[in-house]
Amino acid sequence: MRAFIPILAMFLAVGSTHAGIVASFQADYVAGTTAGQTRAERSADGWNYMTNSGGAIGTASNYTSLVWNPTAILDRKTGGYTIDSGAYPLIPPDTYVGLFADGVGHVGKGSTQPDPGGINRYAIAAYTIQTGEAGALSLSNGVVTTTADTDNPLNVRVYVNNVLKQDYSEVTSSAELNFSGSLGSLIAGDTVYVAVGPTTADFGGHFNLNFEIASVPEPGTLVLFTVGTITCALGALRKRRKTTE
Repeated sequence: MRAFIPILAMFLAVGSTHAGIVASFQADYVAGTTAGQTRAERSADGWNYMTNSGGAIGTASNYTSLVWNPTAILDRKTGGYTIDSGAYPLIPPDTYVGLFADGVGHVGKGSTQPDPGGINRYAIAAYTIQTGEAGALSLSNGVVTTTADTDNPLNVRVYVNNVLKQDYSEVTSSAELNFSGSLGSLIAGDTVYVAVGPTTADFGGHFNLNFEIASVPEPGTLVLFTVGTITCALGALRKRRKTTE
């Protein structure tokens, strides 16, 4: 039996890593090639970067795509998806909303500021499930970090379509939020939205974002895999006993 335990542990360890990565925010980031080009136009692979310029967060019809801005500068960075194709927009309420290749981003105006009309403006990383990716999916390795100049707490929300899955409302200055969890059984065309926004105002609203969407093995598959690994382990144990007799 002692020889059986490490063999079984080895097989189960292999099975535990069976889930596959469907999408990865930073790894999948593709810069635009033309000023004013949206992420979806740049590469039709399911990714879109957005903001809720049309109304409150949680309603997908309120979201509009950010566009490639080759001259945008945030933390001394050049190039990123922002609200328009010029320099950062001078007209609120979406000033400074942006997402960059290494996960750096900035939120828009907060509900207590005069311009957004009581609506918090979020930077939104959206991924639409593609053909062949349907099934039980989870959000994994999610992390949002804030900088020391974050004067007001940030809010992080995860939606599937218009259904709120996770809500973290107090990511404070120099903090790190780790998040993950089940997204449910999704079909092609469903969209996962990871949104970062202000709780009150956008002062110092810098953040760094990364996350992955991963497939989750179905319970029946896990049962069959476990039975198979146990059978293989027992077979190996019997063979080992015979050779030592």
